[in-house]
Amino acid sequence: IVFSQITGVGITNYGIKKMIPKLFIYAVLINGSYWICAIGVDLSNILGSSTNQIFQGIKAGLTLPNADDFGATGTGWTGIAGGVLAGTVGASIALYATLSALLPALIAALFAIVTVFLVLTFRQAAIIIFVASSALWLGAGIFPNLENLAKKARKGFMVMLLINPGVGIAFGGSALASAIIMGAASGPYKVVI
Repeated sequence: IVFSQITGVGITNYGIKKMIPKLFIYAVLINGSYWICAIGVDLSNILGSSTNQIFQGIKAGLTLPNADDFGATGTGWTGIAGGVLAGTVGASIALYATLSALLPALIAALFAIVTVFLVLTFRQAAIIIFVASSALWLGAGIFPNLENLAKKARKGFMVMLLINPGVGIAFGGSALASAIIMGAASGPYKVVI
């Protein structure tokens, strides 16, 4: 801008007047980039933890009819294990049926837990990289050729920030749904349910 103003080559007078406010805004953004990113990360972590705690609070406040006696009466896991130890054929068949139904669900749950662990590990590494390079990708927006790159970096940073609240909603919601389903299960097949 200074070179164009002195020599009259490059940017027009109107372009210079248009770029000076933009330059001032980006100077503030570049100097405060660490604090801006730190506030974003803190808000993301607070939101993720809060959403999980909201679901946990709802779960704690529920009064479900069958939540406490699940397996305690001899008809749940205790009954199946006792039947198998006693050699009851019906209990053995129920155990195999239950395990064959639960095995794919357990494998899927294990896969989901490992995937979430890897995503959260990647998120942690990506946030460190985004924060360390925040002055560069925030400052790249001032240059017309790099503006698209700056937008992509901002979007990527926002995605990394939204992962934690998403995981909080998913885990809190699934724990609440599990408690509701287990508490509402009744009858001879409540172990399977």
